[in-house]
Amino acid sequence: MALGFNMSAGGALGSLLFNGRELVDYTDYGRYIQFSMYDGNDKYGPREDDPYGNWGWNPIQAGSKAGGSSIIGAQVLEYRTADGSIYIKSLGKEWGQYDQDSDVIYETWAWQREGYFQVYTRATHTGDDTHAASTQEFPAAYFATSLTHMFGYFGESPFTGAPMAELDHVARQGEIAGMGNCPRVSPTEYWAAFGTLDHFGLILAVPPQGYLGPQWNICLLYDRPRVGYIGPIAYFDVPPHAVREITYYLVPGPIEAARGTVYDLIPHTTWSFDLNSLEGWRSNSDSARAADGTATVYLSPDDWLTSSGDLRISAAVAPTIILNGRTQETEAVVCLSFITTMDAAWDAEKSECLTVAPGDLRVYSFSLLDNPAWNGTVVRQLRLSAASPTWLEMDALAVSQNGVAWEFQIPGDSEGWVAWHHLDPLQSSDGKLLTRSLGNDPYMNSPGVWIDAASFSTIEIRMKLSAGSGAQLFFITDAETYFVEEKSLVFSPLGDGRFHTYTLDMSAVEEWQGVITQLRLDPTNTRAAIEIDYMRILGNP
Repeated sequence: MALGFNMSAGGALGSLLFNGRELVDYTDYGRYIQFSMYDGNDKYGPREDDPYGNWGWNPIQAGSKAGGSSIIGAQVLEYRTADGSIYIKSLGKEWGQYDQDSDVIYETWAWQREGYFQVYTRATHTGDDTHAASTQEFPAAYFATSLTHMFGYFGESPFTGAPMAELDHVARQGEIAGMGNCPRVSPTEYWAAFGTLDHFGLILAVPPQGYLGPQWNICLLYDRPRVGYIGPIAYFDVPPHAVREITYYLVPGPIEAARGTVYDLIPHTTWSFDLNSLEGWRSNSDSARAADGTATVYLSPDDWLTSSGDLRISAAVAPTIILNGRTQETEAVVCLSFITTMDAAWDAEKSECLTVAPGDLRVYSFSLLDNPAWNGTVVRQLRLSAASPTWLEMDALAVSQNGVAWEFQIPGDSEGWVAWHHLDPLQSSDGKLLTRSLGNDPYMNSPGVWIDAASFSTIEIRMKLSAGSGAQLFFITDAETYFVEEKSLVFSPLGDGRFHTYTLDMSAVEEWQGVITQLRLDPTNTRAAIEIDYMRILGNP
């Protein structure tokens, strides 16, 4: 397989070959796979007298949409290559202008891994102006015309190997791709693909990260022949000298096998091993294997199996870890250890052990409620070991979570929450989410969630306001993707400069039903300093 970058077009990603077969559409510079940003206060669309004169701020890495024989590529400023990797720095072009350099510098790092490519792009705004918050293509990806079937998983049981779905989305002629014409879906495993009828194609996987929303645009464009388009949606503004960045993966080949690779790349907390992937787990002795839906590993005091290091488990809603497994010969004491965002040392205090027997598969529970090192923390990594040498077989392993929580314990990480209106950019510091309202209608949006409304109807917010007396919590569902008054609950916070815990009974809202996919918090109704200790969606007793 090979990844291609056009050095006459800002070094943008314009080709992916797999066994000699092209999987990316490169009809024009706008079809390259790239990060595309917008200004929410600008207009987007051509004028009859000047097809380039009425398009808002839209810097892209490849070049302008001048088209025809006068296509104009962006300038590569610097590049370096090494074995299996490349770095490219370029000056973006304004897509809607004939030949205008943008005020954004793009830097792209790409690596060839085993069976996939990893791409990281950083966009640095060099201007002194502010571009208003808007939906952003994160990235925009166009697929070869031979890939006419769209696949993904959009259900409520992600990372369990549940059957993937095939969509039938076609954009209407005359609409602009990436600006809302494609139907929006929520890929709950953070990937989608275009392929052939026999499931050969290319997966775009975008792991959870800042600004990424729960919904993506996916459709076949109206071109003849039709072209597949996937546009994960982010939402942010671009203030002076801001940096916006994105990481994504491109996984070519048979889509079922590529999905197993995605399971290895995207951090998650339910591991079924049904796709014969270790799903991010690694053995320090290289003994771990996944086959026939079972993971097998050699464990001892010095041989262990370690999860991905970015799990972000909120202990407040995760009392237990469930193991369905057995040892191969004799019973053994198996220990589950953990490290947190605040304490990265592996030690006996952050560990629970139990005895696992051979024979039939059995369910075991590592109960962590009584472990003081677990409670009140954010767990970022798990590890399995054994008191004496043993081979452990696991049919499944899962963190039993009774809700979703944002604890804001990682400095600088807003955990996907984004300031949308009348708010300073969100900052995480000292275990709090900090911002300041700039008017009487401030609101912030959560990252994507997938919550059964019938089972989870309590929301707990611990917050401090310097002023204000009115707040409101909105939500959207998989069936209704717009925030409206009917899908909200009003509450009355205290603007007295102290922390208070507000418990919201969402079952009192008639529209709280189905699957909840995103929240919006309007924390106050005036100018104020705002600190949020945590926000939690809790399961019903």
